[in-house]
Amino acid sequence: MAGDVGKRIVTIEAVSGKVATAVVAAGQRLDVVQCGYCQSGQIRPAIDLLTQIKAPSDPWWAMRGPGAPKV
Repeated sequence: MAGDVGKRIVTIEAVSGKVATAVVAAGQRLDVVQCGYCQSGQIRPAIDLLTQIKAPSDPWWAMRGPGAPKV
């Protein structure tokens, strides 16, 4: 975290924008309720991923998405 000094931090409560809205809405529509740690730990990486790669393939997600084994 020392490398994060001075950087802007956005909590899960403050995510915004088209991608963030779509990810949160999808979670609500699919009733994907998890603990507060898990939910934010999955939503933030999904927003970051979909902001960078508009349509990741299933193999890409399986290899690099949240919960994927570290290689």
